[in-house]
Amino acid sequence: MVQVITGNETPPNRKWIYRFLARHPQIRLARPSGLAPERARAFNRANVNDYFKQLKHLIEEYKIPWSHVYNVDEKGMQRGGKGGIKCIKYFVPRGRRANYKLRSSNLELVTIIECVCADGSSIQPGFIFAGKEFQRDLFHDIDPRVISLSHTGWTAEYLCLEWFKQCFIPQANARHVSDAPILLI
Repeated sequence: MVQVITGNETPPNRKWIYRFLARHPQIRLARPSGLAPERARAFNRANVNDYFKQLKHLIEEYKIPWSHVYNVDEKGMQRGGKGGIKCIKYFVPRGRRANYKLRSSNLELVTIIECVCADGSSIQPGFIFAGKEFQRDLFHDIDPRVISLSHTGWTAEYLCLEWFKQCFIPQANARHVSDAPILLI
């Protein structure tokens, strides 16, 4: 890119990069995170603004306290594998929070279902391993309800439903501070 801008045929060396960064403190080097193409298409200003407008309306209409607002997501982690995004750094504005690079979503993995509350607390996560059976004695102090198996290690509707019934509902109800509904995002 620098070669195109400057018209030089030789690429800049490492010293040039660090001198450039010293001259522009609002820019830093960063590694991108993986982002699936379908998420990249849906993540835009209009969609995000609409989402938060609807969320605000829902919270105000039902008078939901922050201690009743939860967010759940799943995260796949490769088991002992290499791979992932290469360690290439890019110039980005210093205040920019998230950096993404499109990647494949085909992974062999262990899935973790995690849930956090808007008040900063969290619900015990669920773990989904690939396989047909595992030794429960490997998980000494872990509630067996949070460990599941699937053929691939990917989550499935029925596994999420089981985590929701066995883990989320009992823990969220135990923290219930008013008659307002619990909002799971």
